[in-house]
Amino acid sequence: MPLDRTTPPPFRQTENIILKSPQEFRLPNGIPLFWFANPDLDLIHLSIKIKAGALYEPQKRIAGFCYNLLKESHPEKSAEEFEAFLDYYGTALNISAGINQISINVQFPKRNGGFVIPELARMLIAPQYRSEEFTRYRAKTIKDWEYNARKVDYRTTQLMFHLFFHPKYPFGKLPERFDFENITLENIQEYHHDTCRAENIRLFLAGNASQDLLNLVSEHFSLIKNGEKMPVLSDISGEYHPQHIHEKWDDALQTSFVLCHHGPAYNATDIHTFRFFNTLFCNYFGSRLMQNLRESNGYTYGINGSLFHYEGGSIHYIESDVNNDKAEAAIQACFDEMKRLREEPVNDEEMEIVRNYLFGNVLQSIDGTVQYMQSYIGWHDFGCREERFYNYFNTIKNITAEDIMLMANKYLREEDFSVLSVGN
Repeated sequence: MPLDRTTPPPFRQTENIILKSPQEFRLPNGIPLFWFANPDLDLIHLSIKIKAGALYEPQKRIAGFCYNLLKESHPEKSAEEFEAFLDYYGTALNISAGINQISINVQFPKRNGGFVIPELARMLIAPQYRSEEFTRYRAKTIKDWEYNARKVDYRTTQLMFHLFFHPKYPFGKLPERFDFENITLENIQEYHHDTCRAENIRLFLAGNASQDLLNLVSEHFSLIKNGEKMPVLSDISGEYHPQHIHEKWDDALQTSFVLCHHGPAYNATDIHTFRFFNTLFCNYFGSRLMQNLRESNGYTYGINGSLFHYEGGSIHYIESDVNNDKAEAAIQACFDEMKRLREEPVNDEEMEIVRNYLFGNVLQSIDGTVQYMQSYIGWHDFGCREERFYNYFNTIKNITAEDIMLMANKYLREEDFSVLSVGN
């Protein structure tokens, strides 16, 4: 009998999900270590989070320079020697400097932990920043910036950060070549000294870690000195005023635009309702804005919107690149869809499509030990634990069309949005 490929299988909601909390330890210097045990996972995943991201910079770009250079700054090994060491012991090391956190992610075979962990700790605790590596990295960073600075979408993003964060935070300064050239080795060393302190660090480990391995992590990362904790950033919402900004680039082949305003904070009471509502509006392949701007009008290949969270608040932004002659029409179409959501209830079929899509996403976010750890880290960044998952799951399950309309009337008021565009 041939398979029936025309009828989809029935959809069944998952019930009674129970997440296992990680085991939590406290190192002698106060650093918390969260262990996500899995006896079948011999590839150890270690994530080091340092509260030293771009919003804490006293000087623009210093966080990226300081921590992205760590891999080339081992105190006893040259960049080539350390790279060869990592390769020999099957270790992957990735470092990224975000707006809130520095993330150092390491994967290594369990059997090699005794070799990798001590050298990783030495790299982090006492980096030897070298002039030749610093000069090379600065030259590459300047070239990358010069390339990106010619892109309209990069410029609109920078204008958005400038609008929200300047002049209170150097992060909000529009980048110039001078910002890179003005960084020195002394600046980097000072930023490392001020930020790489036990009070600003958290450790997350997933896999089949033995007690010896956990003791090894504790022994070496306990050598990180104590110091001042990074300050709590104040909410900047009182300094934002909606603006319309257009930069005309005569040679631009497309126009990039961003619509943005203040969104709910990570721990706001309506954050989970907002996430469902925003998905329906602009954050998946079948969203209202994708249907209008791409499917119906052909203004763009894609449009999306999301929340950019920082300590104390968020930016809600919608972004797209469109043909130059369609920019005004595309922006107006976004505001038309906002008006529809404020005034017209969403039908049951559309609600169910989004509900099922988000159920799939939320289950993927905990599918496996490593994926669960990464989700947990995101919650913990803002002081949450696994209750974050349960609350969101229940919101997806119980949200109504009336809730969507309330969100639209609260967060989709045209007068609250800044309109930023770059192009011809």
